Amino acid sequence: MLRKHQIEMMGVCKEILAGKPINTVIASVTPGGGKSLLPVILTEMLITKVADKLLWVVPRNSLKYQGEGDFINDIVPTKHRLRAANGNEHDITRGYSGYITTYQAIGQNPEIHAIETAKQRYIVFLDEPHHVSEDSSWEKALKLIIENSILTIYASGTLSRGDGQKIAFLDYAGHHVDLGDKDRIRIIKYSRTDALSENSIVPVKFHTLDGSAEWSEKGVVKKTEKLSTTYEDKGKALFTALSTEYAYQLLNTCIHHWKESRKTFPGRLLIVAPNIEIAKEYHSYLGQQNIPSLIATSEDSPSARKAIESTRKGVVAVLVTVAMAYEGLSIKQITHIACLTHIRSVPWLEQCFARANRTCEGKTSGFVFGPKDTRFLEAIWTIENEQLLALKDKDEREKEEGPEEKGSGSGGNKGWEPLKSSVLGHISEEVTGPDLPEYTHDDIPPSVQETILRTQIRRLRSVVLNRTRAGNSLSTARVFDRTARKAGGGRKLSLMDLDELYRAWRAVDERFGGKL
Repeated sequence: MLRKHQIEMMGVCKEILAGKPINTVIASVTPGGGKSLLPVILTEMLITKVADKLLWVVPRNSLKYQGEGDFINDIVPTKHRLRAANGNEHDITRGYSGYITTYQAIGQNPEIHAIETAKQRYIVFLDEPHHVSEDSSWEKALKLIIENSILTIYASGTLSRGDGQKIAFLDYAGHHVDLGDKDRIRIIKYSRTDALSENSIVPVKFHTLDGSAEWSEKGVVKKTEKLSTTYEDKGKALFTALSTEYAYQLLNTCIHHWKESRKTFPGRLLIVAPNIEIAKEYHSYLGQQNIPSLIATSEDSPSARKAIESTRKGVVAVLVTVAMAYEGLSIKQITHIACLTHIRSVPWLEQCFARANRTCEGKTSGFVFGPKDTRFLEAIWTIENEQLLALKDKDEREKEEGPEEKGSGSGGNKGWEPLKSSVLGHISEEVTGPDLPEYTHDDIPPSVQETILRTQIRRLRSVVLNRTRAGNSLSTARVFDRTARKAGGGRKLSLMDLDELYRAWRAVDERFGGKL
């Protein structure tokens, strides 16, 4: 069964076949939502009719080889095939309907691809274009290729960058990619809420554990009592915890939960380490516990691909990795992630968490275990709020209709040395329901709570408007904003204090949340 965004892409293709002058599509598709089928749809519907070839650009080699396999798929039967290419070959398509290569390959040999895309009518599909920042060498390498194309698709699960830079070639509205309608541009949105509603992904449950840490810096011993309230030296505190005793206590908790869940479903466990050296230590520790595992630390290497494939086939059930827990690592049987990385880029974390949301027969949920530091909590709370809205909507429909069938870095610890750490308290499941009082903890600073509340209100607004008919969206937006402002003391969202934000959230959730 095709998903909402796949059907919408078919609609865009029909518009193009009817003569509409569309030259750009922006597809914002949540990780795990089935974005990789879009090139198959484009090729099947447009090649030979308005285009000759399709170039699919991906961020890493593993995705390149997966892309070849997506063209042998019963969901959208097609006789077209794309070839995985290194990027510097003669006759790069070899008689196929196009080719798949990486951003890096194009960056190394841009002239070859510019010449190739100028020879014939090319569709260019940029997969995860957030890897290409504005004013970068990759932007320069892609510029002529995009100018040569008859149609360019920008498809991403995270239309933002962790470093705050803009994504190349895309227009912005404030700090975000502009997803407004334009003459020659079509926008396709498939949110986490949409995917959960269509059973395209499973919900992910988060468990966090607080801890203390102690390290030495220039001969002085420093420490933090709680990760959850540490702001000064938070990077050093977190990295210390992840490289000393705390990490193993958190890992043991995750392993225990994983073993219990395997009594009902043979899930896989993914462990994400801070760097290669610590990944090897985790791998050795698992061996001491008589838990067979494989390690994949070198991105796109043959050994890493072999380890991933062996885990997928069930040769082992545990995979230890570093920064590879991102696009391209797709093992549907993964149910548990021990997120022991110090990376706190929200786009990166969202992609990491999505390794556990893939659907698989018998699998009902994914589970992420991680540190209880404030930046980690911010990332998971925004995700869980979307899930709660989607699952609430799904439960109500089923009652009415009946049941349906980056970086592997070293942690930057120059001039300081991790000493020890320990856990504090018990593992906690962060979000238990849609009522915001559940989120208020004495150890969560007010500024963090304010950020979470503003994000929840804005995301609810986005969900509501996405489900509103085009002609009614403006009036609905005005009613939503007026409801929030009235409950929040008449002030703008950005100026509301914590109490006003709570009142604004309750007002819009009561008025609009139940209608989703």
